[in-house]
Amino acid sequence: MNISFVTAALLGCALLSACGSSSAGSSGAAGTNALAGSGEAATASGGTSAAAGGAGPGGVVAGSGGAGTGETMCSPGTTIEGIYAYPEPINNCGFTGKGLLAGVSAYYRSIKLDAPLAPGETYAFSVDMKTGSGKMELWGGSAECGDALELLATHDAGTGIRCMTASPKTGTYNYLIWVWYTGGTHGDVTLCPNGSCG
Repeated sequence: MNISFVTAALLGCALLSACGSSSAGSSGAAGTNALAGSGEAATASGGTSAAAGGAGPGGVVAGSGGAGTGETMCSPGTTIEGIYAYPEPINNCGFTGKGLLAGVSAYYRSIKLDAPLAPGETYAFSVDMKTGSGKMELWGGSAECGDALELLATHDAGTGIRCMTASPKTGTYNYLIWVWYTGGTHGDVTLCPNGSCG
């Protein structure tokens, strides 16, 4: 990557104070990313979730899991190129969790839903990941970049198509909080209200 481009982009972000709301990453102690809308994240800061070994704080692991080998995008749904997914329906939310993830260091994004997701309903989410090893999660949230209220799905990160199905047990949510415990990038995303993985 061209270092002068990254330096110029960082300077532009600092002057406009826009990186946190419209770019795919932002700068912090863990690293820097200034490629707007690319879905890129800085090198992982080493933060982990209590959910890394199973259930999260007050949550139950639900949805899909597995190694991601041979996975396909969810269906039926709408596929969006990663660069066009920001700032909506996906938005960057920084590096520190809220709600049940308060104080947990990771990479946070929110996904705006077209309609509230209630208990008994499903919402599948697929993404072409290009990250290091680690884990990612979907949590239910009531506001953009808001509190993580219920763990809905967990999956390994890595490289390739990953698909998770969120199905709330206790709450109704207008947003999904997408948490990465690794750094890297992503490509296309597919949003599947009432859809499924595979």
